[in-house]
Amino acid sequence: MKIFKEVKLEYCNGRSDKVYIIKMLEDDGLYKVRFEYGRWNNVNNIYSKPDHFTSYAEAIEIFEDTLRQKLRKGYVQR
Repeated sequence: MKIFKEVKLEYCNGRSDKVYIIKMLEDDGLYKVRFEYGRWNNVNNIYSKPDHFTSYAEAIEIFEDTLRQKLRKGYVQR
């Protein structure tokens, strides 16, 4: 399994200092998107979407949709 694409986002506003990492993973021509998020010193929340490996088209749609959502919420790309 390798990282096919990765974006690191940050959000700083008042007392809030967060990081959100979106990774598109590839394994044998199949893909899934993994999310890692939390405070800068404690990025311990990790989940994947979908739970299984899937097509490139489905994975890139999830990746780009999540990226757009986070940018709208005020996250900036590092």
